[in-house]
Amino acid sequence: LMRSSAASDVYKRQIIHRFKGMSYKEIAEMYQVSPKTIDYRIQQALKILRKELKDYLPFGLIFTKILYKTT
Repeated sequence: LMRSSAASDVYKRQIIHRFKGMSYKEIAEMYQVSPKTIDYRIQQALKILRKELKDYLPFGLIFTKILYKTT
């Protein structure tokens, strides 16, 4: 398992990439690491999120279906 600060850092990178639209290269420059490092860490973060949230997936799918059915 990752240390808490390391995990937090990985999630920050994921958020930057997903929601601010920055490329791996831009994030790598910001953190002064290789783009491959950013890619690896984001992939690891996604793997952890999928594992932790797998029990909630059915509820999310149902909610999404209900939400978009009204439009």
